[in-house]
Amino acid sequence: MSQTPIFSVRRGLEAIVRCLYLEPLLPGKDVLVVAAGDDADTRAFLVRLGVRSAEQAVPPERAPLPADMTALRGRADARPGERRGLPFRDGAFDVAFVVEVADLPDPGLLFQEVSRVLQPGGLVLAATRNASCLSPIAVPPAGGRAEVWTYSRLRALLATYFPTVRMVGQSPFLGYTFVEYDPRATPDVRLDTTLLEGRGEDPEFFLAVGARARDATLPLPALFQVPLQEFTVAEAPADEAVEAPGEAAALQALAVEEALAEARRECERLKAELADRNVAIARLEQEVRRAEAEAAEAREKTARMAKAADDERRREQRKAFEATFARAAQLVDIAPPPPPRPAGPVPEEDDLVVRRLRDELEDKRREAEQLRRAAEEARRKLEDAERRAAEADALRRQLDETRARLEAAEARA
Repeated sequence: MSQTPIFSVRRGLEAIVRCLYLEPLLPGKDVLVVAAGDDADTRAFLVRLGVRSAEQAVPPERAPLPADMTALRGRADARPGERRGLPFRDGAFDVAFVVEVADLPDPGLLFQEVSRVLQPGGLVLAATRNASCLSPIAVPPAGGRAEVWTYSRLRALLATYFPTVRMVGQSPFLGYTFVEYDPRATPDVRLDTTLLEGRGEDPEFFLAVGARARDATLPLPALFQVPLQEFTVAEAPADEAVEAPGEAAALQALAVEEALAEARRECERLKAELADRNVAIARLEQEVRRAEAEAAEAREKTARMAKAADDERRREQRKAFEATFARAAQLVDIAPPPPPRPAGPVPEEDDLVVRRLRDELEDKRREAEQLRRAAEEARRKLEDAERRAAEADALRRQLDETRARLEAAEARA
């Protein structure tokens, strides 16, 4: 059975190298190390670098939800011993190291507390393993959490509690050094990456440096040589599938983040579309109400004009009847009925009466035509109002469909 070698560095050395990265900022400072287990090696190394004090804290556990719902509303009294934060006073440290963010039970609480215990000009260095790194050299601790933290997720977490966040990649480095054996010579270091063929090593760890001050400065990029005796070669059975640690989980996390971002964009688009539809519906409803009011006013005006025309017609009929009756009575009292009128020109008096009646008839016809046109205009406005009401109903149905799609998108998110 063939065996495949596994090349790794001594466990815990990757955290010590991070102390070297911040070495220019450490002398005379108070340092806090947040780690799940005992990290005596890191604290001892910090003392060698000249720090004033090096303390370790265990990350606080996530507290269960209280049974009393009043606690969720902030009205439950805190009892002694219930504090879940770090047991240090405000501003007690200058620098804080968080060894592995993926091992924190409650990352939000931890970094909130770290921000509290740091000085106004302090900073924190938080690290998490890059699950997509294909050539790691640091062995993950046994019993670590399976949660995957990506570059963007780590940056967003620290940006919540610190105004300045800088992202750094901790990458494995293997090579040869060429040093002249002359103590009088001043080394002029040159880094050559020709053998990488244009592609650098994947970062093994993502480091986020958060500072409470906006003008914080960080050390320059650096290389740290690790002695060969710190590396070990272990043997692994060939029948055991050796995969890149957490590569599938990292890809899945990236896919989930992309899907979540796409779902959020879709939600924002649907919300904007819903807002536009709501505005259009409100505008159409306003137009429908205005059209209905105009139609009601037109119907009322038509009814008034019809009533006025009917009253006028009755008054004219009554006047004509009274005039005819008076003329008939006068003829009866004065003389017998006149003889038949011979053919010839119509007397001027009768011609005037005929013209007057003809003019009144034309006036009535014009009034009737005006009433007919007013009725047609009112009918058209009513039909337009009914059409707009139908469009509003269609938009309401589209709004319901859009809301259903939005709820489905939010459910998927």
